[in-house]
Amino acid sequence: MLIHRALSGAGARFRFHPASLLIVWGSLVLAVQLMRGQGLLWLGLVIGLVAVFCAHQRVRRLLRRVRYLLLVLLVLFAWFTPGELLFSGFPGSPSLEGLVLAAVHGGRLILVVVLAAILLEGLDASALAAGIDLLCRPLGWTGVSPERLIVRFLLVFQYVENPPAGGWRALLQDSALPPDQHVPAIRQLPWCWRDWLLSGLAVTGLVIAFWEGW
Repeated sequence: MLIHRALSGAGARFRFHPASLLIVWGSLVLAVQLMRGQGLLWLGLVIGLVAVFCAHQRVRRLLRRVRYLLLVLLVLFAWFTPGELLFSGFPGSPSLEGLVLAAVHGGRLILVVVLAAILLEGLDASALAAGIDLLCRPLGWTGVSPERLIVRFLLVFQYVENPPAGGWRALLQDSALPPDQHVPAIRQLPWCWRDWLLSGLAVTGLVIAFWEGW
C-alpha cells in the first residue's frame, strides 16, 4: 500500500480534526462564489487580514502563479462584455460593465487562492491527507478507491509546493511520485464534539449567507 497509517496521540498537534477544517475551508470557498456586494467585501477583508498575519509569503507565491489567469480574466471580461465604453469614442476601449465583472471574478479568484494558501500554511500534507481520508470514506461504498484519491491529492500538494519537471501533466502519471519518496503517514485523529460544532457552524453560516442573499 502506498499510504501508511499511523496513530497520533489524541490529536496533539490539532485541536480540530483536519476533516472539519476542510469543511470550513470548503464552506468559505463556496461562500466566496455565492456572496456578493458588501457581504463579499467584508468576507474578503477578513480573509485578507488573516492571510497577512498567517501566510503572507505563501499568498505572494501562489498569486504570482495565477497572475496570467488574472490577466486573461481581465481581458475577457473588460473587452468582450458589451456596455458603456470607459473611453467614449475609442473603439478599443474596455466597457465599464466588463471592468466591474473582471474585478468581481478576479477578486473571487484571488480570495480562493488566499484561502488555499491559509489552508496549506496551517496543515501539512499528512494532516490534509487525514482529513481527505475521512471525508472520502463514503466513496468506498461506490467502488471508488479513497486511497488513490489521497495519493493524487498529495501529488497536487507536492506540485503546489515544488512544481515537478513536466508541469501539471506529471500529475496524470502514476510514476509522478518518485519511488524513493514515501507518502506521508495519515494521522488517525479522533473526531470529537468540537469538530461537530465547527462543521455545523460552517455549514449553517453558508446556508444563512445563501438564504439571506448576502
